[in-house]
Amino acid sequence: MKNLFQKVKTMILDIGTYWKKPREGEYVSNQEFVKFVIGAGGSNTAAYAGGNLTFTAGCLFVGAIYGLKMMDFVMLGFVGLILGYLFSPINMIITDNLGTPPKKTMRLINWASVAFLVFGILCFFIPQKYFEGFMPALPQVVGSKLLIQVFTTYWNMFVLKKLSPKFGKYRSWILAGIVPYIASLMLLVWFPYNNLEYHEKFWVMNLFFSFWGCFGSCFGQITNIQNVISPNTNERTRIMSIGSFLYSLFPSIYNILFPILAAKMGGLTDIKTYRYVVPGFIIVSAPFALFLVFGIKDRVVQEEAHKPHVDMKHGFREALRNKYLWITNISGWITTFSAGAINIVNMLIIYSLRQDWVLGIMGTILGTAWTPGMLLAPLLIKKFGKKRIMLFCKYVTVLCSFLSVAGVYLDSFVIIIASTYVSTMLTSVVGIVTNSMTADIWDYQQYISGERLDGCMGIFAYLSAPVTTAAALLIPYLYELTGFTSDWNILYDNEIRSKVFIITIVAGAVTGLLSAIPYHFYDYTEERHEEIMEELREIARKKSEGISQESDTDEANAIVQ
Repeated sequence: MKNLFQKVKTMILDIGTYWKKPREGEYVSNQEFVKFVIGAGGSNTAAYAGGNLTFTAGCLFVGAIYGLKMMDFVMLGFVGLILGYLFSPINMIITDNLGTPPKKTMRLINWASVAFLVFGILCFFIPQKYFEGFMPALPQVVGSKLLIQVFTTYWNMFVLKKLSPKFGKYRSWILAGIVPYIASLMLLVWFPYNNLEYHEKFWVMNLFFSFWGCFGSCFGQITNIQNVISPNTNERTRIMSIGSFLYSLFPSIYNILFPILAAKMGGLTDIKTYRYVVPGFIIVSAPFALFLVFGIKDRVVQEEAHKPHVDMKHGFREALRNKYLWITNISGWITTFSAGAINIVNMLIIYSLRQDWVLGIMGTILGTAWTPGMLLAPLLIKKFGKKRIMLFCKYVTVLCSFLSVAGVYLDSFVIIIASTYVSTMLTSVVGIVTNSMTADIWDYQQYISGERLDGCMGIFAYLSAPVTTAAALLIPYLYELTGFTSDWNILYDNEIRSKVFIITIVAGAVTGLLSAIPYHFYDYTEERHEEIMEELREIARKKSEGISQESDTDEANAIVQ
């Protein structure tokens, strides 16, 4: 007890000593860390609430309430794939140039935007009946996406150009996006879609979801901010770990209250839940996200007053040189084959137990599984390294799938929860390791190219689009074989529900196993990262002083002469 008291006393004194100044060799004070936790907690809660609304086959709002069919979303994925090849390079290059692309590139963007605008408007005058065999309202969906892209282009340029000089590349989205995010959300959930025919409902809902998505990044910047809050990889990992544990307490409260309030509104398949409960949580939690804007600093190791000038071709080429991006992205591509899978625990509660309020209790129970992984991750990384921990967690998660299958066949809710609990613990560790790896990889990208290029890194999503779009067909196709398409009430049938669950578990296990393979080639150690950071600091120091490598050489030659 005496030793415990002394440790607590030391911890309290430590908080006060480093409240306004960081520890030696580190960058983040305790005060800034607290602001990060509060801001991330509010942002995460809003993101959790907003996550109930997605224009996908698995969303209860669009599927169970408004009856949109699963296969229509598969076809929508192909449309998005094609248009993505037009849109993605524009968005990436705007991001990496902080809203001010080179003049030649800007001219191309303007001409492309004019073409998108004109063709997008014309699409609304094309009869949709000729395309019903492929997808409802195809011309109108295309027109909507073209018009939204034009808005996105100039909105992104405005935000980055006006706000990034003061608030950085990531915090700017929070400041600019909160109000329009909430306003467009209210339009989305209150529009009377049932007054429309099916094809009209499909494209109008797609339009509103797309417009709302223009501002969605305002609550998705936590990882990006973590990546630049400190150039010290150990400090960064500790912030990700302890910070994740603390700010996850905010959505834990949400996980308890949301199902209870949803049940009072009629459950997760009642429109009132999405009109009152979801917006209510977002409106309450959104202001806390502003702590990330006004309380946190970006600490990228670059020369003072650095102004990016990224040519599209050069940016993509440099990103493709990064072998660690290939490793992490290939692993991610493989996991997309289980995309669109339903949440087994939620479906058990809704369609088997038929008690929506139990979701809150179960969310709390499963929420505790995140704590050990979050707190232990820095120690595990320090002892075993990121690569070993990643592989261990992935392989053990696959083993947990066998336990879940047994739970389904034995009709045991307890076994499924136990398996899910262990998997969640491992997932929390993987989350910390992945975020820490990503931050290190961003530093490596700057080391090999001279620019951060986190926008141009999207070239990997660009290249993988055909694979990931085709992969999205797998789960809906397998579900369809069981009879599960647009009628969610079919999950009340025990036999069909069991088949759907087995498909979900097996698909997750196979993709999880295959996604581990690329990490066997990951050789970016913590020691190598520190060497890279030292070199970047030296480069930044010289550039800030106006000294280039060439001038050093000239001076040396002059001395010799």
